[in-house]
Amino acid sequence: RLYWDYSSGIATDLMVHQTDVTAYVLNKGIPNSVVATGGVNRWVDGDDRDVPDTWSVLMDYDKFQINYSSYLGSDHYKYGEQFMGNDGTIEVVGRSTLNFYPESYPGISAEVKARKELSVTIPNNDNLAVEAHLRNFFNAILGVEKVVAPPAAGYEAAIPGFLSVMSYRTGKKMLWDH
Repeated sequence: RLYWDYSSGIATDLMVHQTDVTAYVLNKGIPNSVVATGGVNRWVDGDDRDVPDTWSVLMDYDKFQINYSSYLGSDHYKYGEQFMGNDGTIEVVGRSTLNFYPESYPGISAEVKARKELSVTIPNNDNLAVEAHLRNFFNAILGVEKVVAPPAAGYEAAIPGFLSVMSYRTGKKMLWDH
């Protein structure tokens, strides 16, 4: 993750997995545009690396945006996503907890106001998820199951990462021609 010659850093090593989850949940693939910023802000003393350890990206889709942010010097928020909508927010914490927070702003419908906060935790889910993913992959090879993550999903997950690197390195917003 340290040098452009060998890696695209956070963009293709970490971000790609979280944007993949979002694309899957929202049934969207490649964004219309991507703009990125960042820098080498965490480990700076005597360091000659050129790939950022701080990464912020805005991806624009039809009718919504993904705001990705990563700073490798803080572990407070852990690994996860927040899906924020008009009716509430779904927060994925780590790989084991899912929280729901209903909206309560003035003018929200009584139906939405009546919803309760919800939290679900699956202990050891990280291992369970990896096992399920590998089992599906091997069963697909054997012809027993259809692969959950086909090659097209991997392609669509990688493109926002590469577009963000292009944006960062050129200082320009990248547009995707669908």
